[in-house]
Amino acid sequence: MRKNVCITYHMSKENEVAETCITIPMDAAVADDVLSNQEHSRYVKEGSSSITSIKQILSNLAELQGYVEAHFCCAEEQSAL
Repeated sequence: MRKNVCITYHMSKENEVAETCITIPMDAAVADDVLSNQEHSRYVKEGSSSITSIKQILSNLAELQGYVEAHFCCAEEQSAL
């Protein structure tokens, strides 16, 4: 089973910070971990030295938009339409 998770994150570059969000379909177990543990989730672990799945996704999205950094803010379950 999958859940849709809306992740809000900040992107930054010199003299600019932007906030945006993306909805990502996730395996239910992964989604539950992210939703319950937020930035402490093993899939996020903001500030950890290893590259986690969500950190990598957010960093890639920021780079595509011209930013140099991305930081996880929060996650919410997105109800199905």
